[in-house]
Amino acid sequence: MVFGKEVALQSHGKDKYGRTLADVLLPDGTNVNHTLVKEGWCWGYRNCAPGDAALVGLETKAREAKMGLWTDPQPVPPWEHRKARHRQAVLNTRNADLDIEYQV
Repeated sequence: MVFGKEVALQSHGKDKYGRTLADVLLPDGTNVNHTLVKEGWCWGYRNCAPGDAALVGLETKAREAKMGLWTDPQPVPPWEHRKARHRQAVLNTRNADLDIEYQV
């Protein structure tokens, strides 16, 4: 269910982590994935939807109209945010290891 509405999933297989890749469709046929991209609330992640020209076009229009996340002059894609968090966690772990060595 999405916002109390029954939905259908149109699966496109699985990603490298075994997660299902799918379009979320409302009973009236509305593609929730496309709506979110069109309104600027998310990126059209091309790795998960290769060849989906509609997503590319919807994202481009949302960017040009500065809608949703595109109001930010420098939005950070989620995959870059995750990489940065991972790098920071590694640095924190290394720094913690150094602190332990100095305390000995």
